[in-house]
Amino acid sequence: MGTTGQWNPDEVAFDDVLVSSFLILDEALSSIETQFQGIVAILDFNGFGFNHARHCGPVRLQQIAHVVQV
Repeated sequence: MGTTGQWNPDEVAFDDVLVSSFLILDEALSSIETQFQGIVAILDFNGFGFNHARHCGPVRLQQIAHVVQV
């Protein structure tokens, strides 16, 4: 996978990034082994700038953090 800085918000909407990420997580969690062993996600925010942040919004980022941590 790449870094979040490689995402071009002018070409791909933030909601599309979220949907694809949750689809990948959903597929990973469908495995019995993953359900027992768990999953670790490492996010590389190298290159993530103000242009990216303004497409996300602080409330949306807080909601995502809540979903991921629960």
